[in-house]
Amino acid sequence: MLLKLFAGHYNHYGVSISPWDPRGMPKEQILIGAVIAVLCGIGLCKDRWFLTNTKKGRQLIDRFGQRHAIWVLRLLFGAGAVFGILFASGVIRPVQW
Repeated sequence: MLLKLFAGHYNHYGVSISPWDPRGMPKEQILIGAVIAVLCGIGLCKDRWFLTNTKKGRQLIDRFGQRHAIWVLRLLFGAGAVFGILFASGVIRPVQW
């Protein structure tokens, strides 16, 4: 069953339509997603620096307090990293007009 789930899905032209198929993804999408994921990962490593040395970090401390501000910041950076990974892998796709 699991193998069937991840087996290739092809249209009537024989082209794969699987969302995990990287052949049809633009290289810019992969680059943007990877950069977002890396920058958010760096933000996760430098969360305390961000809170103490930036205006937005001090605003988070004022709004949520020192203890909760770090968790809010980690949540935001973590969500950004997950979004970047999903965007780079093609699970999340940009709107195409």
